[in-house]
Amino acid sequence: AGKCINAVRPDAQRCVDEAMDHIIGIRNITDNKMKIPFVCCTFVKLKACLLDHGHKNKQCTEQHLNLLLRQSEQVSNGPMNMACGDYNEESDRCDKLVIPKRQQDEPLPKSFLMPLVELFDSFEE
Repeated sequence: AGKCINAVRPDAQRCVDEAMDHIIGIRNITDNKMKIPFVCCTFVKLKACLLDHGHKNKQCTEQHLNLLLRQSEQVSNGPMNMACGDYNEESDRCDKLVIPKRQQDEPLPKSFLMPLVELFDSFEE
């Protein structure tokens, strides 16, 4: 799986950057009830983007992608399934949402962690 990960890293980083762009945009909205659906759909889009690039790369076999998918789902599936409900890969609800993005003058951080922490802090406002 290491060769696969290394081969898709540049494309995967673009997927992560786009997801981070959305997380920052979601943090900035005032409609708290839409934040969870937006976050859920951001992760649905991220997963689809990563798998799409993995399928296009010759270094990645179906076995590699299944392993990576299982590992990522072990971390996120419990809480995500509880919080997201119908906003998942099996439904078309995310197709209908326009997920906000960060302001153009707002820098894109290098780490995913701080935007997520700031997003969760924004629920208290």
